[in-house]
Amino acid sequence: MKRKDITELRAKNQTELMKMQADLQMELAKIRMERVAGKLANTRLVATLSDDLARIKTVLGQLAIATEQKETK
Repeated sequence: MKRKDITELRAKNQTELMKMQADLQMELAKIRMERVAGKLANTRLVATLSDDLARIKTVLGQLAIATEQKETK
């Protein structure tokens, strides 16, 4: 994921990010199954998707913290 894509992630709202997270988790599970079966040609794809999923989870966490701080003020 490029820096431009990460800034686009930060611009999305929580529901869009949660949908992206669910989609990536499903795709990652499918690709892991393919890797175990020996059908996956690009094994780096698993790590790339895992990294992207972690970035989305990080942005979701940051949104949750920001929302919590707004509510306490």
